[in-house]
Amino acid sequence: LSTRRPPPPVDRSRPIERIDPVERSLPPVEELPDVRLTLIEPPAVVPVNENVDVLFQVRNVGNAPARGIMLRVNLPPGLDHHDLQPESADRFVDARVRELAPNERRQMRLTVLPRTIGSHLVTAELLLQSIQLDRRAFDVKAETADDAPSLRPQPDAGFQ
Repeated sequence: LSTRRPPPPVDRSRPIERIDPVERSLPPVEELPDVRLTLIEPPAVVPVNENVDVLFQVRNVGNAPARGIMLRVNLPPGLDHHDLQPESADRFVDARVRELAPNERRQMRLTVLPRTIGSHLVTAELLLQSIQLDRRAFDVKAETADDAPSLRPQPDAGFQ
């Protein structure tokens, strides 16, 4: 027993209707910036009272210019920056980028000075027109100059 039925016969007496193609338009592609933050962390251990650089890279991987970019870094007590006032409770250091074109990148250097021994948790926020896009945290571990590896280049053992 078969449950299949043969297809109905094709009626060839009626002409086939012609269907004109319908022109459809797609919505326009919206151009948007897409800003990304890359953090290049400082060395694992840094000497107290010696400047250390933290590098950030901000890039626009979107297809429209990004305007109103700000990198805001919150420094804990124990880390200083030349823009901070010693008595200030506000420990933010802001860097603004007026505009980043599509596929453009900027590198920013933040120089901090560890004043106390220990681990200092730093947070960095990437903002676009006051909207937080990314937030990163990293440690700056400070030790005495005798305990910390030197950040200065050392000559090779073969040179005197």
